[in-house]
Amino acid sequence: MIQVLGSSAYTGELRSPQSRGISPLFRGKISVGEASLRCYIKPMPDTVKLGKQVVENREVLSEALGYTLAKAANYAVPDAAGIIMLKREQIPESVLEHLNAITPGGLQQDYLAWFSQDMQHPSLLKRHIDDAPDFLKDLQLKRLAVRLAAHPETPAIVTFDEWTENSDRNLGNLLESADGKLTLIDHGRLFRLPIWQAATLSTSGLPLSNVIRELVDACTPHWSNKTPTKAARAMAYNSLAGTWRKDGQAAARQVLEEFLDSSDVTHVIAFLESRLEPAHYNKVVGLLI
Repeated sequence: MIQVLGSSAYTGELRSPQSRGISPLFRGKISVGEASLRCYIKPMPDTVKLGKQVVENREVLSEALGYTLAKAANYAVPDAAGIIMLKREQIPESVLEHLNAITPGGLQQDYLAWFSQDMQHPSLLKRHIDDAPDFLKDLQLKRLAVRLAAHPETPAIVTFDEWTENSDRNLGNLLESADGKLTLIDHGRLFRLPIWQAATLSTSGLPLSNVIRELVDACTPHWSNKTPTKAARAMAYNSLAGTWRKDGQAAARQVLEEFLDSSDVTHVIAFLESRLEPAHYNKVVGLLI
């Protein structure tokens, strides 16, 4: 489902993104098969600091797993995406400065990077908020939240992020096509933060939020507690369970086995599967007390 490429597939830098998130990011061309694709590229250090400790950074794995799960469950995602190894000299200087600031011990010789095809659709943040005059931004945010409350895809997106514990599905990580359809990008904060450990997923003390649900609830009071929303979310969970059994589990396992040992793979699969049990998700969405 995802591409895994060497540094020779990278063919050059493109104009910088108009907006960036919290991770190093640039645009470039990547050869995938016979096609040359315009992509967003996010290089990531192998390790990050957690207080005084240096711990493994699992953001690349999170991106790959989230993309794979979303695609298997028939959510809209970029047409092409994957992992590419980049040499230090292939990364733009401004991005290297960012990497230097977050890479323990200084810059690496090369970096694993997540890339996804530029779908030429603006994010919700770009289309509705960023270009508005400052004095209108709060009003635009409220209007967008009300629109999302009525959008037929919102319950399913909120549910997917709840299932995978994606704590960073903000408005910059949803693309909007001209006909209003939403595309999911950026899964780097699966399982709350990219420092997750497979054996402790079910008891994680890492902070967790569901950004889109919280935004909509703040502007459309009790949206997530209304019966139509609960029913739509339960149906979304049921659909996720079906696609998980059909293709999702096997696809997820294939990705996980590239990064983790068999014990950790088993822990992650079990965690995801347990959250698709009707007794669990009906309680989570509020259909059971």
